[in-house]
Amino acid sequence: MSKIVVREESYDQVIDDIVLLLVDHWNESSDYNSTNSFLPNFKLYKTMYDRGKLRILTARFDNKLVGYTVWILQQHPHSSQVTNATADLVFLSREYRKGWVGYRMIKDMIEYAKGFGSTHLNIGDGSNPSLRKILGRLGFESKEVRHELRVT
Repeated sequence: MSKIVVREESYDQVIDDIVLLLVDHWNESSDYNSTNSFLPNFKLYKTMYDRGKLRILTARFDNKLVGYTVWILQQHPHSSQVTNATADLVFLSREYRKGWVGYRMIKDMIEYAKGFGSTHLNIGDGSNPSLRKILGRLGFESKEVRHELRVT
């Protein structure tokens, strides 16, 4: 029986596969679809990856990309002993969100991310109650609610 396999992949290994899922991710989760176009800054992501500031964890089922987390690594500007790994993107294809698949994917990705040398892992839940529940089960604490004002 096949199962979801989580692993780290390089930018060049995953970019062609991830673009297809990014479109689904955008269509499903963006609050700005009506005013913003899907136009990722792939050059910035590649530069960050090349500088060691970005890590990509993938979830594959029978070698097909079905999920990912993209982590941004940085030293905290207010506390130099803290290094954050912040999940910029977290996604699992809708057809794989059954049972405990999402939980296991996030749990495996967290275990992988612990090896990044970071002292803290941060994942936004995008106001997604299912993801919020998974993060709570895995020991994450809600630290703040982010507010946003569109000015243009």
